Amino acid sequence: MEPRIQYARTKDGVSIACWAIGEGPPLVWMGDAVFSHVSLEWHIPECRTSYESLVAQGRKLIRFDQRGGGLSDRNVSDLSMEGRQADLEAVVDRLGIKKFDLFAIVDSGPPAMAFAARNPDRVSHLMLWCTSATGGDYADLPQIESVRSLLDRDWPLYTETIAHFTLGWSTGEPVRRAADLMREAFTPETLKRIYQATAQFDATSYLPKIRVPTLVLHRRGITWLPDRGSRQLASHIPDARLAVLPGNSLLPALTDWHTLADTINDFLQADSGPSSLSERVADEMTAYPDQLTSREVDVLRLIAAGHTNTEISRELILSERTVARHITNIYAKIGARSKADATGYAIRHHLTPD
Repeated sequence: MEPRIQYARTKDGVSIACWAIGEGPPLVWMGDAVFSHVSLEWHIPECRTSYESLVAQGRKLIRFDQRGGGLSDRNVSDLSMEGRQADLEAVVDRLGIKKFDLFAIVDSGPPAMAFAARNPDRVSHLMLWCTSATGGDYADLPQIESVRSLLDRDWPLYTETIAHFTLGWSTGEPVRRAADLMREAFTPETLKRIYQATAQFDATSYLPKIRVPTLVLHRRGITWLPDRGSRQLASHIPDARLAVLPGNSLLPALTDWHTLADTINDFLQADSGPSSLSERVADEMTAYPDQLTSREVDVLRLIAAGHTNTEISRELILSERTVARHITNIYAKIGARSKADATGYAIRHHLTPD
């Protein structure tokens, strides 16, 4: 069933469309400035599946459209970083949420960082997806400037091109649906104003003030988007963790969603204290064979040590369902059919416990 759309009103009088589904710890999913429409995106199978999987992990998921787009007020004068924080605050207040986990995508990153720094009593965990401290880092990319030159000349062609460009050239039908959503969510004039505003976003001064557990995420296959912004965030936010994941799509729901979902779940469930930044960055960036992630190698090592799924879940502080998903992914990547095969692989590749 499609979520029920509600409206929150900001302090400056802007109506923000939002929905909330599920029960459990609240997770606010703060979308980007291009692909956001809280009603239409529910009809994109990949988006719906990703949202439902987060709810299935025992969470209350909240989505909202930023000011200027989707089902929120479009005739808005203030598209600033402060305005975007006001949108977030209005939504969580409208839903009666005192404290929440926050996942921010691309241009939503700077306002999310500022909000987390200003409101450490409200944000439990901060997750930053393919973003940077300043909006200008993306606005100045040659590829972005080239595509945006179509905005004034051919609106349908622009939406199709930006969808292909950012979501991955080989994603087919999801790209067409995303382009349709974009044309429905924005007008060319409003989108130009949003781009101009986000290019001025700058959360640099807030980074050392962020005290909540923070996970910085990037996809290594997005070749047009360098990961320098993500690395800088991880190095300037105290005790931040950096995770560079497989995939080539800027949309989290596309290309290897399960790995991202597991990473989010692991981060939110972890009870152990943060390790040093250098240890975390080094761990995430270690090159393992067959594109195994660091968490999958953790699981593989415990398999090789003879642990059961239940023992692995206790050791790594994961749910047994998450452990089973990791094992499925490991088997697919290394061509194993059993734990014996996986153990043999671990021995051959020197991935057994120390």
